[in-house]
Amino acid sequence: MKKETFCRYIRQYETDMFRFAKSIVGTQADGEDAMQESILKAYEKIDTLRSRRKFKAWIFQILANECYQILRNRKRQEPTDPFEFPEQEHSSDYWTEDMVSEDGEILSYILRMPKQHQEVLILYYYDEFSTKEIAKILDIPQGTVKSRLARGRKQLKDLLEMEGEGAYEGA
Repeated sequence: MKKETFCRYIRQYETDMFRFAKSIVGTQADGEDAMQESILKAYEKIDTLRSRRKFKAWIFQILANECYQILRNRKRQEPTDPFEFPEQEHSSDYWTEDMVSEDGEILSYILRMPKQHQEVLILYYYDEFSTKEIAKILDIPQGTVKSRLARGRKQLKDLLEMEGEGAYEGA
């Protein structure tokens, strides 16, 4: 794959990649770091990509692995002062205006859910991956993806009904 083609694909998917990375790592800075590292690793390993049609799933799998590495590294780091902890951003504050579409209100509800439900709902509904592709990206069984989707939909429906938004169609 030529450099120009690689860059075109990255530009095409960068918003989706950023949204996904932030849903896993939780902060804008870590999301940007995960994206940068993933793009660099993908470029270095471009010869391992078997088909251009699978580029999106391939880059998202690299991104997911990089996000989980950031989370593992974060757990290993301990605060220098036992009474001083790094500030945690709220996940609903992570999204910039250009990332939230007309269904951005739904996204704000998704971001209240556990990470495992956020990941599959965002990959399935926003990034339009199949359950099989999500299973490969997250390195979990396809049945687990399906159950997390079902639980996530139910939780989303319950959140919407609790907030007085009415029934969520499609749940």
